[in-house]
Amino acid sequence: MIIIADITGRTRLYDEMLFSSMRDNHDAEVSLLMPGHGLLCLIPKRFLASSNPIKRIVKILECIINYFVLGFKLYASKARVLHIEWLPFLEISGVEYYILSIYKHLFSPLRIVLTVHNVFPHDLKESKKSAYINRFRRIGQYIDAMIVHTATSKKELCSIFNVDENRVHICPHGVFRPFIINESSKKSGLDKFVVLMFGLHSYYKGTDILVEAVNRLPDSYKSKVDVHIVGLVEADYFAQLKEMDSSHMIKWKNYFLSDKELGEEIALCDLIVLPYRAISQSGVLLLSLNCRKMIVCSDLPSFKETLHGSDDNCSFDHDLFFKSDDSSSLCSLLQNYIDRKVSEQRLLNRMEELAKDYSWEKSAEKTMEVYRRLVSYNG
Repeated sequence: MIIIADITGRTRLYDEMLFSSMRDNHDAEVSLLMPGHGLLCLIPKRFLASSNPIKRIVKILECIINYFVLGFKLYASKARVLHIEWLPFLEISGVEYYILSIYKHLFSPLRIVLTVHNVFPHDLKESKKSAYINRFRRIGQYIDAMIVHTATSKKELCSIFNVDENRVHICPHGVFRPFIINESSKKSGLDKFVVLMFGLHSYYKGTDILVEAVNRLPDSYKSKVDVHIVGLVEADYFAQLKEMDSSHMIKWKNYFLSDKELGEEIALCDLIVLPYRAISQSGVLLLSLNCRKMIVCSDLPSFKETLHGSDDNCSFDHDLFFKSDDSSSLCSLLQNYIDRKVSEQRLLNRMEELAKDYSWEKSAEKTMEVYRRLVSYNG
């Protein structure tokens, strides 16, 4: 028996896609546990993106209870592998050292796998990195295998946390299936060039870099482009972004969009921008790959690895990437797109190739190989 557990529901879409592919393509007994699906869920969906202090307290309580529920499930199922998708307390405390220690002692010979979706938590302050590294190294002694999504992440994980490279396995992240896009919603070729950034916005995602870049555009370009930034923005950051938008270039939707509304935004855009300052792998990128839209990203190693795919000598770099944390570099690249100097069909063909490469079937097979190595799992 294998249990995939996401105590917080932080990677819900990833969990569901991986689990579905395992269930459909492998002769293995696998169970998925996450809030509302085998684990306690105390927070309604509409409040999940809230930063309200009461919500955070309730979420902590929910996680504590769910660790007890998970322990009971491990005992009842006699699971041989526990695959953890997120350690919710690791960023602030070392309590999971004791939780995993108890699991290993009570449910021996349980093997624990951890997916490290990001080498460091988003927006972790530099002053807190040392303490985080120490906690991760301590907890690591109870983790039998770690999964990352890129070779870049594996190199960083082994170097920063002193993890034996034989314990770290690369299982590429599957490409999220796109929303159903209503063909009638698509724009005509005569309209302005539409740039889109979507998701939950914070400093590490570089939303301010895009705002500054479009406000840098010469006046002759500003009249040719519409810029849509959609998704929830934390209040203080939003105030900063609004002040930076001196030319009033941005059309904002500062709230959590439904799948339907986000699908409509994607349908109407020409270009999706990911100006992130740091990321190990991005769900936004992996959804965008499957939406038949042109994409540009900051030149982070993880982004370059993902978009290069199996092509070590990618000839698309000058169209796909701009210099990280550099709004002037993004501004110059945007002008090329607005002037239609980039071959749209060539880039879209490339995105289709990559979408096929990053299948959930391949991701599930690689993950199953990790389980088999740990316990000689045979179904």
